[in-house]
Order: sequence, then C-alpha cells, then structure tokens
Amino acid sequence: MRYRGYMSFTGTKRLMCSLALFGGVLTIPSSATSVLFSGANGNLMGSANFVLVGNTLTIEVKNESNVAATAPSEVLTGIFFDLAGNPVTNLQSIAVDSASSIVNCVGSCGAGTVVDTNVAGFQGGWQYLAGINNALTGNYGAGTAGFGIFNGNNTGGGGGCAANQQFCFGLIPVAGASHPTFNGKQFINNGIVVTLALTGQPQDYDIGDAVANLRLQFGGSLTDPSITTFQVFPGPNPGRLTENPEPATYVLMGAGLAALVAFHKRRAAK
Repeated sequence: MRYRGYMSFTGTKRLMCSLALFGGVLTIPSSATSVLFSGANGNLMGSANFVLVGNTLTIEVKNESNVAATAPSEVLTGIFFDLAGNPVTNLQSIAVDSASSIVNCVGSCGAGTVVDTNVAGFQGGWQYLAGINNALTGNYGAGTAGFGIFNGNNTGGGGGCAANQQFCFGLIPVAGASHPTFNGKQFINNGIVVTLALTGQPQDYDIGDAVANLRLQFGGSLTDPSITTFQVFPGPNPGRLTENPEPATYVLMGAGLAALVAFHKRRAAK
C-alpha cells in the first residue's frame, strides 16, 4: 500500500509538472508588445510592424504595393513617427528583412544585410534620427532620401551607392520596378528592419499604445506622396494574457484537472 501511495503522489507531481511545462509553452514573454500599421494612398501601399521585446524595438517597414513601381515617387524612402514619453533611442542597425533582398546588388545582397550609414565605412542609404524638428514629421525617423532632415541630399541619406543613385536602397514592391532611372540601381525588394535600443520608458511600456503620427514617405521629398492613414492591428500584450488566459490554456487546465479527478476515483475504487 505504501508503494502504491508513493506512485500515486509521484504520478500527480509528474502531471502537475507537465501542465506547468505546457503552460510555459503557451506563454509569450511578458515584456513583448507589438502593433502593425497597414495603409494605402492610391496604388501606394505600405506597412510598419513595431515589436518591443524588453528594451529592443524592431520596426519592419515594407512597400506592399501590388503593382510595380513606375516612378521614383512610388519608392518607399522614409518612415517617421512619435513615441509616447519620448524615450531615448539608439540605433542598432537598419538591415534587409528576412523575406527581402537587394536588386542589382553589389556585394552582400540577402536578408540581414546592413544598409545604414551609421556603420563605419559604409557608403549606404538609410539613416536614423531622433529629435527631428519638422512640422511635417514625427520626432523619430529613418530615411534613405535626405528630405532636408538627414545628412546629405537626395543621393541617399548621406552615403550613396551605385554611382550616387537617388535614394539608394529605397523599398520597391515585390512586383519590382520599371523606369529608366531605376536601371542598374540598387533597391530593396521589399522591406527593412530598423532595430533600436530604448531607454527611459516605463517598465510596462506598451508599444501598441505608444506609436503615433506615423508617416510612410515615398519619393525624394516630403511633398511627394505619403501614407498617413492606417488600419491598426494591435498584437498580443502578454502581460494581459497572464491575467486572462487564452481558451487553449483553459482547455489544458481543464483536461489536467479531469485527469486528476479520474485518477483519484480509480484509486479510491481499489
């Protein structure tokens, strides 16, 4: 009888441990929040996905037009935005996103290729700036055209490549680009990831509530077309999920409790 009781206690412990493990698999890290913005202006389409994990903010920017770019004003060249509380931001990198590549590439071409001018010795396109003092934009921004904001001019944020091409590494749609001025030039098809380190924000900072005044800019000037109206898709706030478990969590807990009840009934019947 003692041996059987020992096995029962051990089995119960194992079941509870299994439930804990499954619960862990279903839990997203509590420090992660996200929000996706998707918008259009005529045939121009674009998106920006903000994801905050701990103190690291990534912004995936994409040109999502479903037709080829046929003019420089259809190349996505900048993103501007505000962040609540104005946290301090430090650029880590601007790189080709996981599903994109550089067309007419010279050198590195694929996902993860760094395309910002902040890297020492890199003569590239994209720059990042905080504390922008311009009535048309947010306080934070990244661009590969000068816009009168970033170093340099329309030949890139301050570097230039492929014979000083205009807005080097601008974002073109998956459908590509068709225009004489694009021939042989380097563009990204179709997205970048801007990675920033944040400091000074509250511990429970929710990026889904923090982003405002988003602007996706096309072309080489702030007078060119832009997208400023978006559909907003807030991602899960795991901190709130902890307080209100998902249905799958309830099902798992219920199954575990039912198994415990059935086990003890069988034991009592012996």
